[in-house]
Amino acid sequence: MKNKRFKQIAFNYSDKDIEGEVHDYFKLKFEDRELTDYEFLLWVKLFYSMKRKEGTSIQEPSSELLEAIRQEYQLPEPTTNPSNPELFEMMRAHEWIKLQDNTGKYLFGPFSETYLKVPSFSINRFQRSLNITIGKLRDLIGNGDINEELLDKTKWITDCIRGLNHFVSQAYLELFTHSKVANATENDKKESCPYSTHIRVCKDILEIIYILSEAYKHNELTSRGYEPEMVFPVLLPKYIELKGISGFSCLSSLVLDAMFFTFDYQEALLTMMLFLHLNFHNSLLWAIEFAASPVNIGVPTGERGQKEHTTQMKIYLFDSKDRPRVIRIDMPHKGDGGEKYLHFNVTPTFQGEKYDHLVLTKDLDQVQFTLDSLKEAALRECPNLIVVQDSGSADDEAMLHEMHRFLAYEDMTTRYIVKEEQEEVLTDYCKITGKQFGSLNAALEHACQTFYERF
Repeated sequence: MKNKRFKQIAFNYSDKDIEGEVHDYFKLKFEDRELTDYEFLLWVKLFYSMKRKEGTSIQEPSSELLEAIRQEYQLPEPTTNPSNPELFEMMRAHEWIKLQDNTGKYLFGPFSETYLKVPSFSINRFQRSLNITIGKLRDLIGNGDINEELLDKTKWITDCIRGLNHFVSQAYLELFTHSKVANATENDKKESCPYSTHIRVCKDILEIIYILSEAYKHNELTSRGYEPEMVFPVLLPKYIELKGISGFSCLSSLVLDAMFFTFDYQEALLTMMLFLHLNFHNSLLWAIEFAASPVNIGVPTGERGQKEHTTQMKIYLFDSKDRPRVIRIDMPHKGDGGEKYLHFNVTPTFQGEKYDHLVLTKDLDQVQFTLDSLKEAALRECPNLIVVQDSGSADDEAMLHEMHRFLAYEDMTTRYIVKEEQEEVLTDYCKITGKQFGSLNAALEHACQTFYERF
């Protein structure tokens, strides 16, 4: 059985029985089960959220909000399950919370000193809302529905991205202030927001969606030079781009929460996030992949290779220059340098980049559990972004090829919308797919069918 990894860095946590020293605590027992790290963190964050009104939130803490969140997240019920009004009043009345499962007692607090350091529950709610809304948009697009619901949900996605970026940036700035990574530069702090250009990009995307949607609604597509049947093939890349902006923000928040699953690796995970933000700021996420198989620890580190599943996580994204990239998080394997530790690899690399075997941490005692906890949070809050499978370098090449094909698709939609010369982009799409299409419309319809499955 693994040990709980919470330490007294942000929560002033103690796993000792200090009831003699701390009297102002509220106890919740889960004696019939072992809480996962994710469930522990959600209960602690819920405790803090019921004690504060956040700046961008329209919802005051209340027993009704508490009940809604518990149902939404299907949080495990305490052994002695108090009513929501009683639970809400007890949370409001105490400075500390003690959670007890069948592995032991864990005390968190005090609220008055640590609440600013605890990542907001709003992060989880915005992230979950983005995942649900993207799923509903996919259904609407699949049904061919251009209506007010489609537009409302599109606008809601941009609002969620704005809210998520705000709370993630706020939390990272707090970490920069209190973390051992105290040498963060002003540029680091400026880029603490996952996607600083999201407002402009989302506005541009929304403008295209609204123009075509309004023309569709008023039967003006033909008079403006567009075919009604081409609306969704043209709009789909814009929704995939919105999903990509959402995804990079969600990736940031997932790593943020992982820091609080396992404080022993907080510095390493903050280093990971700094790397992503500084080198891949304003990126569009394509997919996150977790290995289905754990690392084969039966093989000594110096003999491990790809077949021992040393790559435990992959991040596929378009960087700020729209270049498809894959970032691998590798467990220790054979080699004489950074390969021996938890490290990054990036493919492809370009002139001036030195990303091979970039060490995240040399301390590996519990790092596999950290990645497992991160995977649990991702699967429970944003499964639309997650793939769980074992893959190798050939699969990475196939994914990068798919991403290049998407760029060719997006280029075709741009030429269609602005009615510019189309032969060049059609030729590029035919070349990258290895197929021949007699017209841009035929190529767009083919691309739409292909990438609807990806969306």
